[in-house]
Amino acid sequence: MTRELAITLTKHRSVTNSPGETSFGPFLHNLLSAWPELSHTALHRTLPSDPHERYSVVALKRGQSRRTILLTGHYDVVSTANYGPSLEPLATDPEALLPALLETDPSLAADLASGDFLPGRGLLDMKSGLAAGLTVLRQYDGPGNILFAAVPDEEVASHGMRSLVQQLPDICHTLGLDIELAINLDAEGDPGDGSRGRAIFWGSVGKLLPVVVFLGRPSHAGAPFDGVNAAFLQAEFVRLIDANPELGDTHKGAPAPPVVLYARDTRTHYDVTTPQASYCAVNVLTHTLDASQVMGKFRNAAAHSLRVAKETLERRAGRRLPWAPFVHVLEGMEDLSVEACAAEVQRRALEMGIEGPAAVLALASPYYPKVGWDEENHGQLAQTIRGARDRVVARTGVSITDRPYFPGISDMSFLTAYPTVNIGPWGRDYHQRGERVHAAYAFDVLPMLLHEVCESVLSCEAPEKPPQSTKRPPTE
Repeated sequence: MTRELAITLTKHRSVTNSPGETSFGPFLHNLLSAWPELSHTALHRTLPSDPHERYSVVALKRGQSRRTILLTGHYDVVSTANYGPSLEPLATDPEALLPALLETDPSLAADLASGDFLPGRGLLDMKSGLAAGLTVLRQYDGPGNILFAAVPDEEVASHGMRSLVQQLPDICHTLGLDIELAINLDAEGDPGDGSRGRAIFWGSVGKLLPVVVFLGRPSHAGAPFDGVNAAFLQAEFVRLIDANPELGDTHKGAPAPPVVLYARDTRTHYDVTTPQASYCAVNVLTHTLDASQVMGKFRNAAAHSLRVAKETLERRAGRRLPWAPFVHVLEGMEDLSVEACAAEVQRRALEMGIEGPAAVLALASPYYPKVGWDEENHGQLAQTIRGARDRVVARTGVSITDRPYFPGISDMSFLTAYPTVNIGPWGRDYHQRGERVHAAYAFDVLPMLLHEVCESVLSCEAPEKPPQSTKRPPTE
């Protein structure tokens, strides 16, 4: 059942910000409305701040009490363009894509020929997870309730989950539900034997998006040392920080190091004057550092890169240059997109009289808070979840580990009103054309694990304190 559901969901293309994503909500709602086991299905429009007409899909398997587990995940997927002209039409048809990839990509042959993996855009990230959740939703017949929610737009700004968490208190009030646990169903990549991918994740990394605007001194291209090229200043900074572990979390098992997502100048037309301003945006994943610590590291990095840039230019010019670099950090712009943030930084720098050569830093949106498990208040719940996991391991012989946090950004960041874990499939190369899911784990073990966790949690003694589903979770 899970395999068939996963393929059905994958075949409906739902690339973020595309018409396919807009139509996926009604498509899934129609599918679930035909399931007689469900007592409630509904579409919930994302908030007015969402520029697209997209919907979260909510479905309920009713039990005998208010106690509820939320199973949730996103249904949007990244672009299929990297499959190339010949394979792109097959990108969301796993069974047709499999033999085509075997013929055209020798690097995938071992995995795909083994029968252990099934390819497809979004099959790993994360429609196999949704399918496993739907299997539990349909088959569960234990105490309490299973509330399923599929949301759009995790891949860009998490508009879907940001909207859902604001709507959940009203949904729970209307349906008479108390959420005791949220399970995110997102996938983990594992290039090895799957031992890292087969896991319960007890938290999630956070994401910060520093934007650094470099201000230069324009000059004619024929007289480069009469000014300072903003693109050159930025290039030195990018060389220093991209994939540099020292500028992210440095604890053992730290998430991936910072990576540059944007790097561009601000000019709108061609001429032979060097760029006056250039900016970059950097993806920073963190599980221990807060925003002030990250911005402190980046401020120091910007100052260092400007000094190095000046030394390089002086060597090339053969003389001292009459300027000193300046670095400044602006606050209060976290709700702006990268482009809007860069424009606002330039406006404020001009207003403040900041002249180049300079670097001005700010934080842009989206911001994802880091999440950790509250062992002090939810220790018994954690024991129940681990006990369920151990029973599935004993039954299947498949190892399933504990990991302290999900290493990629996820919608877990916005579910902080509830105890939250991530339990999902594993595979390889998500967002790449070799994206593939480990079939046996996703389609057999994962639904069993989710079912066992749901039944164990909802069968154990109810918590003494009332759950927090009546409180409106934060969106940032």
